[in-house]
Amino acid sequence: MKIALLTCGLMFAVLLHGQTDALPQPGFHHLHLNSVNPDAAIEFYMRQFPSTTKATVAGLPSLKAGNVYVLFTKVGTPPPTQPQTALWHFGWHVVDVHKNLEVYQHRKDVHLLPLFTTEEGGVVYVSSDTWPGAGGSLGRTKAEIAEGKAKGIQPTHGAGFAYLEGPDGAIIEYQGNMPAERFNHVHMYQKDPLLCGALVSEAPQRARKPRRWATGVHRSKLHSRASGTLLARAPARRHVPHAGGGHVR
Repeated sequence: MKIALLTCGLMFAVLLHGQTDALPQPGFHHLHLNSVNPDAAIEFYMRQFPSTTKATVAGLPSLKAGNVYVLFTKVGTPPPTQPQTALWHFGWHVVDVHKNLEVYQHRKDVHLLPLFTTEEGGVVYVSSDTWPGAGGSLGRTKAEIAEGKAKGIQPTHGAGFAYLEGPDGAIIEYQGNMPAERFNHVHMYQKDPLLCGALVSEAPQRARKPRRWATGVHRSKLHSRASGTLLARAPARRHVPHAGGGHVR
């Protein structure tokens, strides 16, 4: 099954209020998605993440998650899956990742996305249920897995991250264990992440005239065939983009 996420908007919006030398700290405002059924999509997110509520922003049906909004535009056909874009998935912090997993396992409308652990197809659904990462990585190479086995390293079964598939093929990460449930991040691919981050953070400060800044991207298409953690190299039929992913549909 193909996984797709259509319009994904990442915006940092700041108003100068007459200042000419510097801008206030930017803030994340919204994520913008295309959906064949926005109302059903909003109901899905509210059910999985009960801290969220339904809202309307600029006339668009929206999901309110704290100070962040997820906006929806109704489209007639499901999101296409190509081309691959810089946008991968988005996610929430949750209080207890394993409790969330248990709840989701009993919901027929939730499709959980596996994290592959072996070439033979072994999977877990929370990252802490397999060998912990090595050398600062979220996962392990084949050699590091063999080393972990030799040393008797065991899963912690504690805090970790997991994935599920949302409406219209969206990939959603839920990560715990955190103090409170909240919208946490949008995950992107980038050839030079440090440079990209510097450009986004520094651009508003280079302003010379009062104006409203909107820095980020609005994508008409988003396709991701990867979610989870690559804990061992998957068979050739699986798409393995990098050491942060290894999801197959």
